[in-house]
Amino acid sequence: MRKKIKVMSMFLTIVICLAACGDSWIKPKITSTIDEYSLTMSSVPGFPIKVGVTFDGPSASITSIVLITNKGSFVEWGDDNKVINLGKEAKLAGKKIYWTPVGEDNEIVDGAKITAIVSYIDKIIEVAKTTSIRIYQNKDGMYIFR
Repeated sequence: MRKKIKVMSMFLTIVICLAACGDSWIKPKITSTIDEYSLTMSSVPGFPIKVGVTFDGPSASITSIVLITNKGSFVEWGDDNKVINLGKEAKLAGKKIYWTPVGEDNEIVDGAKITAIVSYIDKIIEVAKTTSIRIYQNKDGMYIFR
């Protein structure tokens, strides 16, 4: 019985190490094709948000990328030029997602923190890696992507 517990303990330690240590080689990064945005711009409904993932080791199978914002909201811009509000959380699945300073209650915010959660399979375990950026409004009213 004691030997069985020791083996299980070693197995659990290996699994925890794979989950905690194995993700240092994956590096997600949030980017946008524009550096500044204003509500008066008609060419886009917000900052176009992209999440790139680089690997400093073996490639992994990405299972999902989820965006979360603490202020404002995410939107899609349909082919018919209709803006579809997605709320404070959006799953990237081949769609172009934008962040807008207009919240779900139509309140205009002065900035936000956007976090991307990239889930992937590392060996046999699903692991998540996060990264964040900030958007702020400067004194001229422009939103700046950082």
